[in-house]
Amino acid sequence: MKQKQTRCQLFKSPNDSGKDLLFKDSAVGLVQVPERADAELYLGPKYCAAIQSLKRERPVSDPDTTGRIVWCAVGKAEKKKCDMWSAQSNGAVECEVAETTENCLIKIIKREADAITLDGGHIYTAGKCGLVPVLTEIPPEDSSACVDPKKGVTGR
Repeated sequence: MKQKQTRCQLFKSPNDSGKDLLFKDSAVGLVQVPERADAELYLGPKYCAAIQSLKRERPVSDPDTTGRIVWCAVGKAEKKKCDMWSAQSNGAVECEVAETTENCLIKIIKREADAITLDGGHIYTAGKCGLVPVLTEIPPEDSSACVDPKKGVTGR
C-alpha cells in the first residue's frame, strides 16, 4: 500500500491551524536580505528611533550637521576627490567612504551620509529604498541632452 505524500506548501498553513505558520499565508516568495543589512536598516530609522525613545537610556546625539552635507564616496579615489571638495567648501561638504555603492546607500539610509553620485541602475535601487534624486549633472551643450538648465526640458 502506498502512502499519500502531502505536498509542502511553505507559504500556506494547513486548514486546521487558523494562523500563519513559519511565514504569512499571504507571502508568495522570499528575497535574500543584503549581506550588510541589520535590524535598523530593515526596520527603518524612524521605527528604530521610536523604539530608542521608549528606552530609559538615550543614545548620544549626533553632532550638529546643519549647514553641511555628508557625501558618500565609493572607494579611495572618490574619497580623495571628495576631500579636495571638502577643503574647497570650508567644511560645507564632509566625506564618508564605503567600498561599494550599495554600502553607501546603506550609510544614507542609516543617516551616516546624505548623498552620493549614482548611475541609472543604482538610482532604481535607491528608489526602492525610499531615496530620491535631488540633483542631476549638466552635460556639455554639444551632447544629446534633453535638459537645458536655462530652458528646462528640450526636444533635441
